[in-house]
Amino acid sequence: GHLGGNLTHGSDYLTENAPEFIQTLAGNEADVSEGLPQIADPDSALVYEDLIEPIFEQKCMACHNDEVQRGGLNMATPELLMEGGKNGAVLVAGNARESELFERLILPYSSEKHMPTKGEPFTYQEIAMLQWWINEQASFEAKASELRLDGDIPPILFALYGMDTKPKPWYEKVK
Repeated sequence: GHLGGNLTHGSDYLTENAPEFIQTLAGNEADVSEGLPQIADPDSALVYEDLIEPIFEQKCMACHNDEVQRGGLNMATPELLMEGGKNGAVLVAGNARESELFERLILPYSSEKHMPTKGEPFTYQEIAMLQWWINEQASFEAKASELRLDGDIPPILFALYGMDTKPKPWYEKVK
């Protein structure tokens, strides 16, 4: 049966569409960072510009840009994002659970208010990154090395951006 399945469907049929953790267990590396920049040095990575904005560009900008502003929200610049939409501010710096932007991401898919309404939904890692950024005061200028990096954030930074946040010895820093 196994050989027949390989003949008709291909040898990687069972793993190519499996969830990421199954692909990892099977030895296949799922490309979770598709379209996201790879950043080697957390000391030079700007949290918003290098980590958060690329997620917004992939998932939000089709409906919240200079031409299309669903709900009155334009996310084209940090200033416009902070202005919010027709219902007011979408970000509460320091509190993701009070931020409309975050709350829309974690609503059930069946909800009319769940975002994004089109395209790929946010992954757990992307939601965790946005929650971390908002809870760390939603700074548009902070570097990754200036914010608290604990819990799930270091492995997520490595998985999405290839960013190793482990402290480097002095001789590597000097290089």
